[in-house]
Amino acid sequence: QLSDMQAIRPGDLPNESLVGTEMDVLRSDALARMVVEKLHLDASPEFVPPPSPLRQLIGQAMDLLGLPRQGNGGAPASPADIATDSLLGMMRFSNGTASYVIRIIVTTQDPDLSAAVANAYAEAYLNFRRDQKLDALRRANEVFDDHLAELRARVLSAEAAAQTFRARHGLTQDRPGSPTAAPSL
Repeated sequence: QLSDMQAIRPGDLPNESLVGTEMDVLRSDALARMVVEKLHLDASPEFVPPPSPLRQLIGQAMDLLGLPRQGNGGAPASPADIATDSLLGMMRFSNGTASYVIRIIVTTQDPDLSAAVANAYAEAYLNFRRDQKLDALRRANEVFDDHLAELRARVLSAEAAAQTFRARHGLTQDRPGSPTAAPSL
């Protein structure tokens, strides 16, 4: 649980290895897939080009011969998989030598699309990190709730033991206004 709390501490400055780790997160298939889905890049010919006539002929021949095509488990790759791979090929991430800023560079045929993809990437990354911190907070809250329930049970047990002790030793008669006095009805 301590690592969860460390993940949400404010004010920590990143170090060089942390910046490298964040760049690896940016290069992940999962983050690229989020951008593909958000911008519907799997419907873009720039990200999912139509197969060349030769590639179509080879695919048909492989199908006729019962040979597996390339992709996951021999199945043809989905348009989303192809777009994700294409997107990752168009992406570059960099940072200066004395900087914690990570630049997202996208090269497409359309500068507006490049900007949209870079912005979607930054948004997906920030949402991913925000969700991680919220999950850490939820887990920490669950730990605190469990601990609070345990402490509450211990207090109730101690109060019951004190009440039993008072009853055994004739200390049950409370003075008015004392903290242990029963409320009057």
